[in-house]
Amino acid sequence: MINLPANLDDFRQKAATAAARQKQESGTQGGAYLRLDKKTGEWGYGPEQTPVEPGSRWAVDPGSFVEGYIAWRDDTDPQSGILGEHMTSSFGTPVQLSDLPDVGTKRGWDKQTGFGVVCISGEDVGQVCTFTTTSHGGKAAVSSLLSAFAEQLGKSDEAVVPVVTLESSSYKHKKWGLTYVPEVEVQEFINQDQLAAKVDQKQLPGGAEQPAGQEAPAEAPPAAEPAPVQEAPAPVRRRRRRSA
Repeated sequence: MINLPANLDDFRQKAATAAARQKQESGTQGGAYLRLDKKTGEWGYGPEQTPVEPGSRWAVDPGSFVEGYIAWRDDTDPQSGILGEHMTSSFGTPVQLSDLPDVGTKRGWDKQTGFGVVCISGEDVGQVCTFTTTSHGGKAAVSSLLSAFAEQLGKSDEAVVPVVTLESSSYKHKKWGLTYVPEVEVQEFINQDQLAAKVDQKQLPGGAEQPAGQEAPAEAPPAAEPAPVQEAPAPVRRRRRRSA
């Protein structure tokens, strides 16, 4: 089940600190890898990138927020993939870039953030996923969610589980054209009893029967996401489409 700390007052302070730190700079353990296709604006999970059902709701594990660094091999390296990854809880001592070894690549270490979710409505109920991101838009989405969570902690000791929908917005970049970015929309906050009524607790992040280890993304390392130009039109929010 989702684990909440006994000392909520201390947790509130740590959550607020983590939210502020991520906001200035712009975890999730187990389950299928969740990502947004930047070209189509569609969310998918797992090796086959199974489409996320439109309108489905996902509960975020409050203790799963993570941050740290990841290093990918260069595009010219025949052995594509991850060179190294150092992640820690967003509510603990952050990973220091200066403490990480030189990986000898052009990009070096990329800042990465993320969190864990479980589906609580629709055809994917019980599906556990992990979302991690190094893109500017992705980190902004994580930061926004973490800030909303920290704010809720100041209002309630029980209803602290964020329930979200997975959306996307887009902007037109001069070089890359139409680009989609993640939007994680908080719909409500629920308590443990409400969560237990929606899905089997054994399938939740942190549960005894959750899949061991996080699936590695099946795609090549993401290219650095260009920042939106000032003259770009306001983001157009859209819901996910099911793939044909």
